[in-house]
Amino acid sequence: MRLGSVLLTWEVTLLILIQKLNSLCLKVKILGGWIKKCTRYFGLCKVHDNQKVDLASLYLKGSAETWFVNYILGRKGVSWEDFVVDIYTRFNDNLGSKVVEDFNRLQ
Repeated sequence: MRLGSVLLTWEVTLLILIQKLNSLCLKVKILGGWIKKCTRYFGLCKVHDNQKVDLASLYLKGSAETWFVNYILGRKGVSWEDFVVDIYTRFNDNLGSKVVEDFNRLQ
C-alpha cells in the first residue's frame, strides 16, 4: 500500500509540473503577443521612441507592474528594445527556472 501512495504522490506532482509547463508556454506566448501588439501600435500611431516604454507600462498588471516600478527606478531613457529584452529575461527566466526546480525535486 505504501508503494501505491508514493507513486500517486509522484504522479500528482508530475501532473502539477505539466500544468506549470503549459502555463509557462501560455505566458510566454501572451508576453510575445503583447510585445508584438505594442510594437504594431507604436508603428501605426507613430509613437516617438522616448514614449514607448512609458506608454506600454500603462498596460502592465500584477507582478509585471510591480517589476516595472522597481525596474524603472533610477533609469532614464530606456529604449523599447532594451525593455523588451529585460522583460523577457525577467519573466521567461523566472517561470522557466521555477518549473525546472520543481522537476529536479522529483528525482
